[in-house]
Amino acid sequence: MDEVIEVPTGVKAVERALDLLSCFTLEIPELSLIEICARTGLPKATTHRLLSTLAQAKYIVQDPATSKYRLGYKIMVLGAIARSQVNYLTKAEPIFKELVYDIDETVAVASLDGDYHVCTLVVEPERSVRVTTTVGTRRPCYFGSAGLVLLAYQPEALLDEVLPSDKLEAFTVWSVTDPTEYRRRLNGVREHGYAIEKGEAFPDVTGLATPIFDHEGLIVATASVVAPTHRVPDDRIGVLLKKLIEATNEISRELGASQNMPTATFTFG
Repeated sequence: MDEVIEVPTGVKAVERALDLLSCFTLEIPELSLIEICARTGLPKATTHRLLSTLAQAKYIVQDPATSKYRLGYKIMVLGAIARSQVNYLTKAEPIFKELVYDIDETVAVASLDGDYHVCTLVVEPERSVRVTTTVGTRRPCYFGSAGLVLLAYQPEALLDEVLPSDKLEAFTVWSVTDPTEYRRRLNGVREHGYAIEKGEAFPDVTGLATPIFDHEGLIVATASVVAPTHRVPDDRIGVLLKKLIEATNEISRELGASQNMPTATFTFG
């Protein structure tokens, strides 16, 4: 006899809510309670309860004049995030493949996700000794050169939320743990348009990072060149930064960043 597995109530509620949201289309952006019931096959009471919950969370809006429902602004926010993710990755991958072929070092791309940043793209060289990571890896938002760049372009209110007030986690003996000092470094990143860290995220690894901006001038991601520190002497940092800046600026322009948007520059001494 086949085993019957009961789906948890919470999972059913999520599935039903997703079915409900899927009822709305470009052709039919507004629906009444009865119309939604007909499309989903759900009882009226269940549908009303789900709609009320989604409305409280701003995923659904009810028109006070017609009593019909439409998608709320939270859905638009999610859609915008999804579009920006797809856009920058589509445009970034070929550019970073060319960059990695040129510099023969790993390039990792990350985006901010609340208290963390998440690796969204990795392009590695073929050389046997290289820095490796994987897509989907989550690190504390202030981790490494990627964290410095991602947080440098965030409002102070968000920094107050995501940065510990007493002490940042130490990843190596060279990590900056004082929040005041860390914020000073963020100011430097904003001023120069890039971040450099040596051994602060991983021992014997150097990270160089620059931002990627969208058409509104908002940072959507950062790209980091990560390499064994012995392969990044001071006289090579300028060369690597120049090439990385050129790559991220190109992607930013592809995403519609205007010429007066903040972009990274490097001045050779």
